[in-house]
This record gives sequence, C-alpha cells and structure tokens, in this order.
Amino acid sequence: MATARKLLGKILEEMKVATSVQIEAALKKQMTESGKKLGELLVEMKVATAQQITEALARQFDYPYVDLDNLKLSPEVIKTIPRSVCEENTIFPIKNTGKNLTIAMHDPLDLFALDNLKFILNMDISIVLAPKDTIVTAISKYYGSKAQSDMSAAIEQATMTQSE
Repeated sequence: MATARKLLGKILEEMKVATSVQIEAALKKQMTESGKKLGELLVEMKVATAQQITEALARQFDYPYVDLDNLKLSPEVIKTIPRSVCEENTIFPIKNTGKNLTIAMHDPLDLFALDNLKFILNMDISIVLAPKDTIVTAISKYYGSKAQSDMSAAIEQATMTQSE
C-alpha cells in the first residue's frame, strides 16, 4: 500500500518555518478565500517565503529542489522549449539527455503542463522544483527580453521559409 504524502503544513513545521497556530490561521483563511493554496497564503501572511514553500513542496512530492539563480545552463538546453511554452506553463528547461528533459516548475500538481509538454516534445519529462519568481527571472535571463525573443523567432521563421 502506498504511504500517504505528508501534509505541507507539517513539513513547514518540521522545517521551523511556521508554527501550528500559523498553519491553522492560514487554513481558516483558505476556507474563506477559495482558490488560494496554503503556500500562497503563508507567503501573503509573511509567515514563509516562496523559496521555503517550494522547498517544502519538493520534500512533500519527493522532487529535487533547484536554485535557478546559481545554475549554469547550456544554450542548447534552452532551445529545447520555446519561450512561449515556458511562459505559458511557468517552466524552465534544465537538462536534456536526448530522451529525457528535466524541467524546473513551481507547481508539482500542474499535470496539464506536464502532459502538454510530453506531447509537444515527444520526450519523457523529469521534474525539479524552483520558486516561480526564479523561473520567470531565468526565462528573461536566458531567452532575453520578450521583444528579443519575438524578433529571433521571426528571423528564424523567415530563414526557414526562404530555405524551403
């Protein structure tokens, strides 16, 4: 029988990020503000940082946690996924072995994004978790500004059209 996943609140308590009283307050708030996740509420309440929540989620779902700010990535890996797909799904490519692509994402429950990516790329996908803000920053850093990305895509499209 599969073991039950530990609750996020309990993990945050073990990490000494939040107390049981703070967790309870956030859970009560969650009942009145439907649609918000416990982690989001704890960040809003200034009980935890996005990084701490992501680290706790990584423990909860048994995924590696990665610090995108200190990661050196190959430009070839970045080319695996178009910027628009990264932005749409808040994901970022980390490593490509040919058959398996490792991506950073912030929401381990976003199964739609995973299935979509597997379909688009026809590859197996491995997950690491990173805070949403670091994923957004990495997209800007490695893909350049949105205008630069749009221009590069237009040039590439024009070049492909002319060579056919």
